[in-house]
Amino acid sequence: MYKKRVFVALNSFFFLISCHKNSDQEKPLDISAIGIDRTEKSPKEWHLPELSVEEKKEIVKSVQTVFTDFYVNRIQKYEEFNFDSKEAVWNLNEYMDSDILLKNIMNIFMKSRDLHTSFTYPFPARCFFASIPLAAAIIYDDINDLEGKTEKFIIDGRLAKNLDPNLYTEEQNRQFTSIKRGDEIISITNLGVEGETENEVTAQEAINILGRISQGANEDASKTRAVDKLFWRSGSNGKTPVGIFKIKLKKAVDGRIEEFMIPWETIISQEERCSFLGSNTRKTQSFKFANYKNASTDLNNASVIESNIKSQLISHKNKNFALISIGIFVPSGEMNWDEYISMRNKIFKEVLGLREFLTQNKKDIDGILIDVRDNPGGSGSFAQLVANAFTSNFVENLKFETLVSPTNYQTFLNLELSRYFKRLNTTDPLVKPILDTPNLMSFYLQDKKYQSDIEQRKFYIAAENLFDGDENDALPLTYTKQESEILKPIITDKPVAVLTNSNCYSACEVFVSHMKDYRIGKIYGETLHTGGGGANVIVWDDFVKPVVVNEEGLKLPIIPNGNKLPKGMEMTFAWNKIVRHRSADEKEKYIEGGGVLADYVYRKTIRDLKADSIEIKTKIFDDMMDEHNSKGFYLNR
Repeated sequence: MYKKRVFVALNSFFFLISCHKNSDQEKPLDISAIGIDRTEKSPKEWHLPELSVEEKKEIVKSVQTVFTDFYVNRIQKYEEFNFDSKEAVWNLNEYMDSDILLKNIMNIFMKSRDLHTSFTYPFPARCFFASIPLAAAIIYDDINDLEGKTEKFIIDGRLAKNLDPNLYTEEQNRQFTSIKRGDEIISITNLGVEGETENEVTAQEAINILGRISQGANEDASKTRAVDKLFWRSGSNGKTPVGIFKIKLKKAVDGRIEEFMIPWETIISQEERCSFLGSNTRKTQSFKFANYKNASTDLNNASVIESNIKSQLISHKNKNFALISIGIFVPSGEMNWDEYISMRNKIFKEVLGLREFLTQNKKDIDGILIDVRDNPGGSGSFAQLVANAFTSNFVENLKFETLVSPTNYQTFLNLELSRYFKRLNTTDPLVKPILDTPNLMSFYLQDKKYQSDIEQRKFYIAAENLFDGDENDALPLTYTKQESEILKPIITDKPVAVLTNSNCYSACEVFVSHMKDYRIGKIYGETLHTGGGGANVIVWDDFVKPVVVNEEGLKLPIIPNGNKLPKGMEMTFAWNKIVRHRSADEKEKYIEGGGVLADYVYRKTIRDLKADSIEIKTKIFDDMMDEHNSKGFYLNR
């Protein structure tokens, strides 16, 4: 199994991106040299480039390869959403207009509703962002509102104290600064979604529209991501809005209905290949985003992760509770994703720090609450190690299903051979290439009784442990509960709760599933579903780089005949599908789609929004204190 930079998360999009300006003395950039076309459209506005016939052939071939030979969730998505991505990609061809071709490709990825399977538009489109410096949130009047009858979409805060007076009028600034946290969103005009109405729509209608382009795998995930998109759009996956954004708010202070008009602001990426855009004719960035709590962590590009585990003792009604907040399942500090041993050592160090906290405070702890809300994922072994601290049972490596196809066979073979030869003369060599998966796939490919299902791409290798010694999604097979100190239990007789939401994604969901399936802790959610991302993700460009595959030093791309995508386009795809082999409910066999269902749902109220979910946490502490254990915590693990 391969996961170059672990699980990608895209749950929110508040990046700080500013405009790069060229001075008058700078030499003009040669646009043709970086593969960006000047067209009849203004280069200062979002647009898709013209592609050559060869570029069209390359992107069509690559997209068809992804959905025909690799994409592991296709059948599930067809059953859930009546959309067959394999069938759709064969309607693409090099004779299509560039604009139509690229938008059709994006539509296929969007309709797949899989955040692990994504497409990024080429330059210059990906250079553009549009924003309103506001944040939104979902709250409920009733913490126990399971049906959503008291659901509201509100302003979560301004991301700037005020607007730049050199760029905005005094009236625009006055309107902006009068918007307060807690104001309820009633309606929006000029939502800014291509192909949708620019007329006034209700807040719920706006969320439904944005939900269709959010790629959320379930209702909760779609809604959460739609709220995140409300005031921020990326040109990498759609046309960025312009013009006046009108929002009608019900003021929290007195219930008055007021309308506010704020221009969409265009922001230019700092990517080097965007520098030719220079300064915008429209307003560029006039504000700086605050350190907003839902800021996205893009694991593909992260090189430094801030401290991500915070542990503390909380006193509540004369009891002590360990509150453990895990922001991401990636070790803190600088990292090199390619150095898997170094990464593993850093993961172990982080987990050992948590284990030390638990050991030192074990006698004083009456219950444990692990908060993984908004955790975008990371390494599977990180989640596995944390879970093992709370049970005498061995929380095992994940199991995966894999699509069988000739191209996938060759891809697995090239990958495993490249790993063997890469490590041949190092301090950590492999005795031989680990070819279990390609050998098994070869067996099925040669057996005639499987041919029909394989040709229709309906045949999968049954769930198995794909550990190959070069991953941080799994532990080496030599690790055991009895012999490995880092796996030994610490607290097994006190109630454990896990707090989630639909922004808990990928490896975060792996952790939650471990805690549920091994009967370690009860799952509490602000939403019923977690994000629903249950596979490992492959970055296309990482799999088309030449690697050594034999003793003679022959270099081939891991994907047979795979090439880098033109003009800065990018793709990722779900490759191997996580199977929850210990799930008590067949409906929860897969993380993909529904995610991990919460045992109990406590909705976020305005008080929780303003005080870090204090009401929800208090209720969970009360549940753990219940002498009758009515919530059914597992007290003998």
